Amino acid sequence: MFEIRRLPRVVALLVSSLLVLTCESRNAATGGGPSAVAPSRASNPCSGGKGHASPNKPVVCVDDRTTSLSVHPDPVIVHDVSASDRNPVMIQWMTVTGGNVRVVMREGCTTDMKCTGGKCTAKTIPHKAAETGERRCKYDIITDRATLDPDTVIVKCCTVPEPTP
Repeated sequence: MFEIRRLPRVVALLVSSLLVLTCESRNAATGGGPSAVAPSRASNPCSGGKGHASPNKPVVCVDDRTTSLSVHPDPVIVHDVSASDRNPVMIQWMTVTGGNVRVVMREGCTTDMKCTGGKCTAKTIPHKAAETGERRCKYDIITDRATLDPDTVIVKCCTVPEPTP
């Protein structure tokens, strides 16, 4: 009777050991550790190299796959405030590879610049009531491989329509 109760425990231990060994060998074959997760398109919208040109929610993709950087879209055209809630617009920059990036924006264009790993974010500075036209903002993108100096154009809301998908 004692042997019959022990059998389910032995089977459970054997199955658990096989699962652990299978997972470990799969991670070793792909170069990942026990917690390695393959990057997905959902986690990096720039994995395809194309950004989102929305003037209310721009995503700027920094193509860092070679030593010659490029960005998409270029230039970034963004509203000073969002059409939906009239708050400053958040601009996002992301590298295609997920590699480190830093963005240095000219004074008077954005605030709250934050860079972590392969992503930077900043908020636009709204136009003053009497201010008309556009504000051209030079900035530097700095990666481990190169530096690039594209433009951001901040325009009064809501002068630029959303792009069609």
